[in-house]
Amino acid sequence: MLSHARHLQALLLGVALAGGCVVGSSPATAVNSVTVSAPSESPDRGDAVTPSLGSTPASAALAGFVTGTLMIEPAGGGAPMPVVSGTVAFFNTEYPFWNQLFITTDGDGAFSTGQLNAGTYKVAFSSLGNDEQPVREWYPQARFEGEAEVVTLTEGVARDFGTIVLSPRDIELDRVQGADRFATAAAVSQSQFAAASGPEVLIVNGFDFPDALSAGPLAARGGVVLMVEPNRVPPVIADELTRLRPSRITIVGGTGVVSAAVQTRLQSFVSSPSLVTRIAGTDRYDTSRRVITDENGFDSNVSTIFIVTGQNFPDALAAVPPAIKTDAAILLVNGSANALDIATRSLLRSLAPNAVYIVGGAGAVSAGIENDIANPQNLGLGFNRYSGADRFETAVNVAVSFYPAADYAYLANAFSFPDALAAGPIAGQRNSPIYLTRPECVPDLVFVDIIDVLANRVVAVGGPGVISENAAQGVPCSSTVG
Repeated sequence: MLSHARHLQALLLGVALAGGCVVGSSPATAVNSVTVSAPSESPDRGDAVTPSLGSTPASAALAGFVTGTLMIEPAGGGAPMPVVSGTVAFFNTEYPFWNQLFITTDGDGAFSTGQLNAGTYKVAFSSLGNDEQPVREWYPQARFEGEAEVVTLTEGVARDFGTIVLSPRDIELDRVQGADRFATAAAVSQSQFAAASGPEVLIVNGFDFPDALSAGPLAARGGVVLMVEPNRVPPVIADELTRLRPSRITIVGGTGVVSAAVQTRLQSFVSSPSLVTRIAGTDRYDTSRRVITDENGFDSNVSTIFIVTGQNFPDALAAVPPAIKTDAAILLVNGSANALDIATRSLLRSLAPNAVYIVGGAGAVSAGIENDIANPQNLGLGFNRYSGADRFETAVNVAVSFYPAADYAYLANAFSFPDALAAGPIAGQRNSPIYLTRPECVPDLVFVDIIDVLANRVVAVGGPGVISENAAQGVPCSSTVG
């Protein structure tokens, strides 16, 4: 079980996120390393390391010395103070999800390194080790990665960032909603894609989750998930398709969940009927496998697999953003079975993935399936399992493991799949996790991790009927008791 002692005081105060005034963090362990693989367990976020694409090659041209000083404005006003044990993270713009190097600040807030390759970066400054509420900003004074300037480091040329002063933490609250699940999905799409931007659109049944669960990671190609009724394209979805002008449309699921008539209707939104394709199998598990192997899916070009139960949706929803981050596919299994079925075992054997992640406890994906994956006589694959006491903790553990920090935190109702289904790909494209919440309040461990992940904006997905004003404002459940 995770320890979140860093912000226990904030939790006990029961202060809502809306005020941006949660205080009381104790120092966390700072990271100063280049890493080469995903974390092998779920660490406290103070110790979390973002996986990188590889260590610095010995023959790479190094930039000159990088230096600077990191300060923070006190929340109550006054002169800026040094950020002690804060971090400076350099993200190579060629691989924007992965950091190249963390540098830790010293007792005076100073930082320096001579280990960075020449190249282009975006730079994030964090105050995790400071007594103030932790803050994360991008150079220069940008709250979100999309607003950050690109920094060019030239071979052998020193770069002094001077004094960087972080502002006090101020968490923005946002809600993306529509009149129903279809309108909410359209609103989520509009939050990410401009008119006529031509993304790939993934079409799923808005009333039935199994086939839809495998679709989310395909949005790593820059797409969006929209929902339809089995025999009709809702007007709000038709309007959104008209606005987007999709480059192509992929239906996930057979004609029993998305009819042939709907497929014909969808052809009117693309330049050629051939641009509307379908991935379907005989059942949810076969469809999941076909998403991986079909030429309109991953075309077997995956080296990372997230394994989740196909019998329920929360764990799969939490897995979508990190699957997008790691260019992975989600594979549904019959989690209550004692072993993998022959078709799934054969697929995994042919893929020979470098990384396998099981999301959910043994009640979701059985110990027998775990043994089947690990047993050298069967598959002999290494894996990590991310689980918790319930769906809320499982989602938090996934977030901790794959997101040492994030600009956004998405909140979705833990007991209803449509809104999280639409939001997962957008969260993934923004390198941010999805947290599952109760309708009436935010579970305490979710509240704490939103603070720990350094999010500057919390986005509640869905209207007040699925996420109340209390929950959208970040009110912890402990503060609503009694």
